Amino acid sequence: MSAVGGSRASVWVATAALLAVGLPRAATAGSAGPTPVEDDAAAEDDGAEPAEGEAAEETEPSDALPTAELVLDPEEADRQNAQQAYRDGSDLYELGKYPEAIERFQRAWELSKQVLLLFNIGQAYWKWYDVEPDVDHLRQAAVFFRNYDKRMRLSEGYDPTEIDNILKAIDAQIEVHERKEAEANRPVIVQPGGPTEDELAWAQRRRTTKGLIISGTTITVLGGLTLATGVAGLLSRLTYRVLLDNSTSGDGGINLASADEDARRRHGYLVSGQIAFGALVAAAVVVPLGVGLRVAGAVREKKDRQQARERDQERERNAQKAKVAVEPTLGGLRVRF
Repeated sequence: MSAVGGSRASVWVATAALLAVGLPRAATAGSAGPTPVEDDAAAEDDGAEPAEGEAAEETEPSDALPTAELVLDPEEADRQNAQQAYRDGSDLYELGKYPEAIERFQRAWELSKQVLLLFNIGQAYWKWYDVEPDVDHLRQAAVFFRNYDKRMRLSEGYDPTEIDNILKAIDAQIEVHERKEAEANRPVIVQPGGPTEDELAWAQRRRTTKGLIISGTTITVLGGLTLATGVAGLLSRLTYRVLLDNSTSGDGGINLASADEDARRRHGYLVSGQIAFGALVAAAVVVPLGVGLRVAGAVREKKDRQQARERDQERERNAQKAKVAVEPTLGGLRVRF
């Protein structure tokens, strides 16, 4: 801001110099009064003196000075307009009205072509993202910062470290923003150069987790059906057992059922027992396996989501730290007229 103060003082000095040059000339021209009305040459020819009481007409010199009109050079006018546009943009920037500030800074750039104004525009776009998180603001900020860096590299003593850190911070913010949009929309992203090793590993892990969940769910359902079959076998065996016990009567154990009926009941009792035993053994193996796979998949999925959130939060923290580390002083604006 000291540069702006020095420029303002220089404008006033230039104006005072123009006035100091113009006013003395106008004063000299006004001090020369008009000549007397009498014709001196005619008086000498006639040799006559003026009559008594007749005084020669004289014109008193005027005390009023003509107004000096200041005409600025077009370049000086553009410079003053650029300074005014910069001051307006700085005020709007401090108020958080970043779109209007960008418009003023761009006007100042068009009039003055001061390289530091490119930094101001990039900074305003960067701050605009904090108010309105549109990723295009970050991309525009990166464009102006890169243009500023490209022009400043032609000057002596320029250190590009600060701009490099700013661009890294902006790139990190863009990456985080795009990752959030990808998680929200889940589009199919095809990269020209192919996926990286980390992306391939992450995709493989996701497929494995999904496979564990699907397999565990399927096996658990089959185990439940097997367990139900075993229970049904037990109930059938108990039913046949009751029928066999009720088919005899008296102390002698006389069988009231026919031979065929008794044989059928005994066969059913035997088969239902075999089915119940086999189904219960299978269920004892299948159900824990399915439940274990399902639980492992759920735990793995929860861990994957937690890791993804931690990575995003870490990127956001790094981007914020980098942004704070390179945040310029004096409101983040620079200019030199």
